Order: sequence, then structure tokens, then C-alpha cells
Amino acid sequence: MVKYTIIPVRPYSENKSCTFEPMNNSPYITITCLPSHRKIQAPKGSNVFDILRKEGVRIAYSCSGEGICAQCVLDISPSENITPQSNMEKERKIANRINPNLRISCLCRAQGDITVQASYW
Repeated sequence: MVKYTIIPVRPYSENKSCTFEPMNNSPYITITCLPSHRKIQAPKGSNVFDILRKEGVRIAYSCSGEGICAQCVLDISPSENITPQSNMEKERKIANRINPNLRISCLCRAQGDITVQASYW
């Protein structure tokens, strides 16, 4: 079954051509998975790990998304479109020797469009 998400657009303006532009205040964000370029629509503020699992994207984990195992690390960009790192995430990354530029996906939420990639995809 194909899922469709209606994305609000700005109304037609006589001063512009007939192209529509997405509204900046849209309640949805797009997560692009590399290298497949699969695009997933999700509500703004969604937990990255939860959305990827619900959409069937294979992601490593053993703690059910509680931030304990730190196996769900992803390269997520741009970093300004996800929540800042919590103290728990910083501690888990140090304890597990995880590259500081990577994010533990179950401990962050998407605030805008992001691109994600795992080293094992």
C-alpha cells in the first residue's frame, strides 16, 4: 500500500509563475536515507530512531531505543535540524568510543529536513 502525505503549499501568486513553494512552517519534515535516497515524511519533532524503524529501515540496536547500547549511531546532517546532544548522549558516545560527529539516533529528534547514513548500509 502506498502512503501519501499532503504537504501544504503557498497559494498561487499573480506575481510569480505557477510553481508552488513548500511552506516553511510545515508540520512535516523529510528524512533522506543514503545511499538509497529513500525519502520518509514524518511529523516535525519525531524521534529519528522510531521513525526509521516504523518505516522498515534496518537500523542496529539491542536496547529497544533507550540510548543504552549506542548501536543506532548515524551520520545525520545538517546538525542544526536535530535536537542538541543531551548529557546522556555525550556520555554514551565517550563510553563507547563513538565519533563525536555521529549521533545516537534514539536520543535525538528531527526539527527539520535531515539526511541520515549508517556505516553498515
